[in-house]
Amino acid sequence: MTPRTARLIALPFALAAILLRVGIEFWLKPLTWRIDSDAAALLAWAAGTAGSMLVPVAGYLLFTRAARRRPATYRLDPVNRRFTAPAAPAWSGPWAIGAAGWRAVC
Repeated sequence: MTPRTARLIALPFALAAILLRVGIEFWLKPLTWRIDSDAAALLAWAAGTAGSMLVPVAGYLLFTRAARRRPATYRLDPVNRRFTAPAAPAWSGPWAIGAAGWRAVC
């Protein structure tokens, strides 16, 4: 899997993060208002919010683990006389998913 493909695969996972976050805001949050125990309501809301972020990121990391583990390759740029390295999808994908999922509803 190329780094470009791994970055493009982050888009469906970002959409899943957005949908989970919308589900938390419009379904789980009002549901916790009717729970009598404040601790249980807070725990349900916190678990749902954390899950809406961790589930898409964990899925993305499992799906693209081969692309993240590839060896570092350096290229020689003869025009500018320097070494260059291609961008790795190690952190760009999870950050894109996190930014989309958390900022969609807030």
